[in-house]
Amino acid sequence: MEIRPFSPQDAQDASSLIEACFISVDLGGHTKKGIQIQLEANSPEHLIENSRVVKYFVAVRRGEVVGICGHDREKVRTLFVKRDCQGEGVGGKLLTVVLEHAKAEGINEIRTWSTHFAVNFYEHFGFHTVRDINLPEGSKDIGLVEMTKTL
Repeated sequence: MEIRPFSPQDAQDASSLIEACFISVDLGGHTKKGIQIQLEANSPEHLIENSRVVKYFVAVRRGEVVGICGHDREKVRTLFVKRDCQGEGVGGKLLTVVLEHAKAEGINEIRTWSTHFAVNFYEHFGFHTVRDINLPEGSKDIGLVEMTKTL
């Protein structure tokens, strides 16, 4: 498996992977409307647009994108692993690369907005829960957990 920087050519595969995760995994805290909001936010076009400020990396196995994760100056973003690759260390390898990259850029503390499904995963990497978040502001369509880590 190779971890490499995201390119616009990865956008369709990464978006499809994210969609499959939202459809096949109970991430906790998301209504149907919330899932739809998340799918739109992770469309190929939005991933390409966001990649101007988010440094995404993809995990590629036998030519197939099996994971994506990135960071900006504040947060780890968009960590998803193909369903049939979960539990194989793909997410951990992606997160490790992202955290190392953020630290090399001089970032001392980083946050993430985790799904309820992934809280234990982030805790394993030293993140600590700060608070629960409901998005959009004032609704309960997307339930997340804000977590932080010192690098």
